[in-house]
Amino acid sequence: MIASLGGVVTSSVRVGDDASTTADALGLTSAVGAPACHQRDLIVTTGGTGDSRADHVRALLRDAGADFLVDGVDVRPGGPALLARLPDGRLFVGLPGNPLAALLSVLTLVHPVLAGLQGLELPALRPAVLASPVDGVRSGTVLRPYRSVHDPDSATPHAEPTPWHGAAMLRGLADADGVLVCPGSGAAAGGLVPSLDLPW
Repeated sequence: MIASLGGVVTSSVRVGDDASTTADALGLTSAVGAPACHQRDLIVTTGGTGDSRADHVRALLRDAGADFLVDGVDVRPGGPALLARLPDGRLFVGLPGNPLAALLSVLTLVHPVLAGLQGLELPALRPAVLASPVDGVRSGTVLRPYRSVHDPDSATPHAEPTPWHGAAMLRGLADADGVLVCPGSGAAAGGLVPSLDLPW
C-alpha cells in the first residue's frame, strides 16, 4: 500500500508488544544493534496505539518528546490512529492493530501525509447514493466499505455498504469499490454521502 501511494519502503521490522523492543525498533533508544529508522521521512507502525497495558506507542512517543499532531481520530473504525512529529523532525503514523481499522487509517492519515511529502493533491470525495442504510455509531464519522450496485430505477450507480465492517474484518474491504464517509448518526437508504476511492 505504501508503494501504491508513491512511497518507498526502506525497511520493515516486526516486534512484540514490548515497550523496550518497540522503542529500539523506532530508533527512540541508543541500543546497540537496533534497526535504524533515521533518515526516513515517515515511520508507520501497526498496533499498540490503544489504551491497554500492552499498548506502548503513545507512552513511548510522549517520553521521546514527540509532538502529537493528531492524537486519535473521531471515526469508526480507526479511532486510535495517530500522527506525530518526533524531535528530530521525522513524521510518525501509528495505525490501530485491527486490520480494517488499520487499512482505513491508511486512507485517512498515511495517504494525506505521503501526498503532502510528494507535493500531490488528494483525490476529491465523490457523492454516493446509499442502496441500504448505514447505522449510526458513537463517533463523529463512520467509514464503511461499499460495492457499487446497479439500480434499475436510476442512471446513477448506488453504494451497497458492506455488512462486514467490524474493526477486525477484512472481508468487506477485500471486494469493495470505495469507502463511504457517513455521519456518526448514520444515513438512510437513498441518501447522498461522500465517498473515497480506494487508491490501491
